[in-house]
Amino acid sequence: MMRPQRKRRLAARLFLAYVFLEIVSYLRYRRRLARLRQPRLAYRRGSLDDLRLVLRQVKQASCPLTVSAASMQIYLDERERESGSGQPAPKVSWRHYYASMQHAFCIEGPSPEEHSLLLQIAKASALRQGLPPPPAGAAPPSAPPPVAFGSAPVSVFHKPLPVEVALSAVRGAAEAVFRLLGFSGRWVETPEGRMRYWVSEPREGEAEPGLLPAVFLHGGPCPTRADTS
Repeated sequence: MMRPQRKRRLAARLFLAYVFLEIVSYLRYRRRLARLRQPRLAYRRGSLDDLRLVLRQVKQASCPLTVSAASMQIYLDERERESGSGQPAPKVSWRHYYASMQHAFCIEGPSPEEHSLLLQIAKASALRQGLPPPPAGAAPPSAPPPVAFGSAPVSVFHKPLPVEVALSAVRGAAEAVFRLLGFSGRWVETPEGRMRYWVSEPREGEAEPGLLPAVFLHGGPCPTRADTS
């Protein structure tokens, strides 16, 4: 059996090793925090492929990408009441779907190809909600988007090593489950760090051919950027 003195020495060494690793982890956290304070520039304008993908999604028969016109109208009514203007809120139309998608992909001054795709998206969305489609030759609308995406500073918190180990174990288990279900993981760069997305292509005979891949997003470690997990 191990002597009590030897046990105390082993415990002291393990404790010192733990303290050393905690210090290293905290210093890494401080470096990530310092990088987050630096301004980052990113080109966010959507591509034609992005718009074509959305067009496929809004036309999907089984599970289309859609935004309820009734919900948007409620939001517009509430925003108009809060402004105190006393004017009635504008009625939701294809213009709002166009403007929302244009804003989401940061498309200022759409090209003819982009405008055509945005019109098709707005038309499909409006028809699905029972709204009139855009007229032929419609110009880009000037209506503000009722549905938009914003940005906020990334909050970074120092996590003790036991918490880091637990989160890594959960993340590893989730990745294993995704792989067993047939998903394939890929990475994409963002201004805040790398993002992991998982794609599942429909298999022949197992899903409707028109169904699009399902995508799951989560953060991941990046040696030169902040961890967004």
